[in-house]
Amino acid sequence: MIAIFRSIPHLLPKYLPLDLHLIIGFISVSCLLGIMYLLNRENFSIRFVIATYLLYYFVVIVLGNVTGWTSISTIRTLIQEDGTAFQPWINLHPFVPGTTWDFTMNVICFIPLGILVPQLSPLFSRFRFTVLFGFLFSFLIESGQLFTRSRESDINDLIANTLATAIGFAIYYLLFDLLLKRKLRHPSNLLGNLFPVLIVLIGVVLVFFR
Repeated sequence: MIAIFRSIPHLLPKYLPLDLHLIIGFISVSCLLGIMYLLNRENFSIRFVIATYLLYYFVVIVLGNVTGWTSISTIRTLIQEDGTAFQPWINLHPFVPGTTWDFTMNVICFIPLGILVPQLSPLFSRFRFTVLFGFLFSFLIESGQLFTRSRESDINDLIANTLATAIGFAIYYLLFDLLLKRKLRHPSNLLGNLFPVLIVLIGVVLVFFR
């Protein structure tokens, strides 16, 4: 599913220009960062800001360019041409021979998610919640591909992405908690706990209405 290396030449021209959708997403993320700063001035750091924008761009690039996720324009086109937007192409057979390359690419692609998410929330600094986050985000991707003409919803992708999130969390824990001992502190309120969820939602909405 994820031919990430073949997608690299298309990433920069598609997502670096300051089009309207990108500007709206950037402003939305910046507003959330401003609120977090007001709630947590004493612990607010440049690392938190960088991790936030990296998560946002990760979501936009993965959904919009790498996985070929659906959009409102795609759904309209499918309804006009086929009479329905629902185009199920599903593989429920795990570890099918010949899928090793795609599985590996999925793992590589999703490791950053497991590194970034636990840095942005006290809730997701716990392993099980970060892995659940990765599973649900991957499930969202696979569900969205049911509304595309050429993308397959594959259980192997779901497994690989969830595994990659777990690996990413392990890297985060070893690097920031054990070696550097620089764990970020955030307010344990609703916004602080759900902050990475909101960042992902901004990216999802941006890609869907692009």
